[in-house]
Amino acid sequence: EVIDNSPVDDNKKIKIRAARILNEKLEVVSEIDNAKRAYVEIEFEVLKEGKGYDVAFSLEHIEYGPIFGSCFKDTRLKEYDSLVLKRGKHHFRVELPMNYLRGGTYYMSIASAIPKIEVLDHLKQDLEFNILDTTSPVVLTTEGRSGVILPVIKWEQRWFYES
Repeated sequence: EVIDNSPVDDNKKIKIRAARILNEKLEVVSEIDNAKRAYVEIEFEVLKEGKGYDVAFSLEHIEYGPIFGSCFKDTRLKEYDSLVLKRGKHHFRVELPMNYLRGGTYYMSIASAIPKIEVLDHLKQDLEFNILDTTSPVVLTTEGRSGVILPVIKWEQRWFYES
């Protein structure tokens, strides 16, 4: 869990206050099993009501680098330009795609912006957490595979017989 209670200057529009990893019981954790549900929760304060504010995160694996990024705007593309975030505290909770992520240490950087116009704030410290891989084919078969995502992809088998 990362918390930022530092004071803000008068010109600031948004202040990211906290980020945490939650398990399926919504408890704050630093280690999660990829067989279970997990979430990132981002708490921020809107200091000046406005349009176009976005909050985003980037997920990185300690060995493999960037995995993916996501932002609030992604899920509200049609109404985003007219959406006004009111003054006060806001919380976003995002479910992580645990069934794709292999074990290891991850970092999440969190920021807010008006895309292509202005960076509003960023959490000064990355959120760090560990994923325990207990269910992927890599673990169950003890074979090595490269890559940081571990999707189980459906394979169709067709039999061809010579006549």
